[in-house]
Amino acid sequence: MRNDLGAFLADGVNSPIPTPPNFPRRVISGRGPWLIDNNGRSYIDLWMGFGALLYGHSDALIANAVREGLEHLHFSSIPTPLIDRVSQQLHENYTCAERVRFATTGSDATMLAARLARHVTGRSRILRVHGGYHGGNEFPLSDGGLVKSVDVGDCVLFNDLATLGAALATREFAAFMVEPVLANNGCVPPHPTYLQQARALCSENDTLLIFDEVVTGFRLSAGGAQSKFGVTPDLCTLSKAIAGGLPLSALCGRADLMTDVFFPRGPVFHAGTFAGHPLALHVASAHIDRLNSDPPYDAASNLARIMGSHMDAEMRRLGIKGAVQREGSMLSVAFGVSAFQYGVLATNFDTRRFDIFVAEMAMAGCLMPPLPTETIFMCPAHAAVMDQILLATTTALTAVSRA
Repeated sequence: MRNDLGAFLADGVNSPIPTPPNFPRRVISGRGPWLIDNNGRSYIDLWMGFGALLYGHSDALIANAVREGLEHLHFSSIPTPLIDRVSQQLHENYTCAERVRFATTGSDATMLAARLARHVTGRSRILRVHGGYHGGNEFPLSDGGLVKSVDVGDCVLFNDLATLGAALATREFAAFMVEPVLANNGCVPPHPTYLQQARALCSENDTLLIFDEVVTGFRLSAGGAQSKFGVTPDLCTLSKAIAGGLPLSALCGRADLMTDVFFPRGPVFHAGTFAGHPLALHVASAHIDRLNSDPPYDAASNLARIMGSHMDAEMRRLGIKGAVQREGSMLSVAFGVSAFQYGVLATNFDTRRFDIFVAEMAMAGCLMPPLPTETIFMCPAHAAVMDQILLATTTALTAVSRA
């Protein structure tokens, strides 16, 4: 059998994100903040499974929950009591979660959210944010960063209440779907009243407010962004961190929107062989209990603050124009701009310098998200290697300043 990497994998990767210079092509193990590649080299991981890993790699609780789950039941066509247990946990943690429907991926959940919104309102259009990402479905492909949408006219700028209000006033949209903190167009926090005003505008115009919390859910707090910012959407989608990196997602929402509506009781079709997989549910239940009893949020946010402040100070020292933005344990950097309140747009950031920064960080042993639209995710396991992270950052920024 041939063992050259990627010989039979279409295009050599299983993601739209390319492998940049100095990155490992394959990794074989991980522990805490570390990833080990197939050549035995160790790297500090600043990507943390697209944000799914809140306690680092090979976390003991996750590993034990997987083993316990396998002892009970690997898979079944009939739901287990865990589906009721995790539904209740989500109800207790998420303000909008009066009812829950499980799926497998974030893309599944956002697709179902849009389908439900269209049925409930009788409208077909879904309003989104320029550069926002809601999975690999046809309707919500981002118009910035990685891919292009065929209906970019159904997008408004993040943090822009004037254009949002004008769009919703047409009453042509079933829903406004938004990441409450942009995580796929650089890390962009909402302006102080943005989410509250978006809630009010949606209510005024009989438009559903959908928070895509695939990234922010359990990442910003155990109750997600809606808990942190005190805004209750009509629907929300969860994935990534819900089961500590195992494939599980959920659509949560108001009872009147999600009762007697899904097939076979209602007309909205939803199916998926692995939706609500019992192994993922077993892990999710234990993981959510831990997030409530031993939350990682303060520690992870402090590490992100330290890294962000260090990058900002080093850029000023080296005379590099750039911006670092953070929300909780999430942060990102863009070069050539002073801020990016609407997201990282192709017209306002220096991709060449960003590519140099990512390559130099990898050379120094730190793996960052390789696109300027992606977000760094910190976890408490990074505390043990912060000195190395900060040193690598200084080295990489010095290379950027010389470019």
